[in-house]
Amino acid sequence: MKEGKAGLFEAAKGGTLFLDEITELPLPVQAMVLRVLQEKQVTRIGEYKPRPVDIRVIAATNQDLKKWTEAGKFRLDLYYRLNVIELKVPSLRERKEDIVLLAEHFLSKHNQDLFEYYLMPETIELLRSYDWPGNVREMQNVMEYAVAFADDFRIFPENLPDYIVEAVGKKVENSQGSPISPFENERTEIVQALEDSRYNLTKAAKRLGISRGTLYKKMGKYQIT
Repeated sequence: MKEGKAGLFEAAKGGTLFLDEITELPLPVQAMVLRVLQEKQVTRIGEYKPRPVDIRVIAATNQDLKKWTEAGKFRLDLYYRLNVIELKVPSLRERKEDIVLLAEHFLSKHNQDLFEYYLMPETIELLRSYDWPGNVREMQNVMEYAVAFADDFRIFPENLPDYIVEAVGKKVENSQGSPISPFENERTEIVQALEDSRYNLTKAAKRLGISRGTLYKKMGKYQIT
């Protein structure tokens, strides 16, 4: 008799299975997942003898699972079975310090032998001002879009999707903050570039689109140490 094919749980035997967007599972499938977690065994399609599985399961969702159980959209017993250790990851808008790092990470996947993509100062400012409702997935898509529409290795604001530029523009219009002088803007950009590059002058200058010597002179001008 031909054996059935191994499923995800069996394939992850002895390791870790990551279930992303766990709330998207239909209720009948949730029941199946619960049974596997409780009995630690699976039965292949077309077979009758269960096979033991020893796995660690990590589930992720952007929904409030407790509210989903109250609404009858998620099994309460599965919720308690999964909720052994709960980790809440802050949204990207609450982790401004990670925005540039993530953007550069996704850009680096498109680097080529002769050059690597980098963000212009005004682009960095725009990315930091955006609220990122789609979090990391949105960031990844935006960087792919930017690469597709970039003329060279420099990523300018015009290379980003229009909706981001428009959203930030509305945010600025609605703010009540006092205007900032161009000099204050430039000093802020330089300090930010230095911090992001951990005070590597070569990398900071590249990000700002200026030479290392010019950066050094501007640091003296603005008394940046």
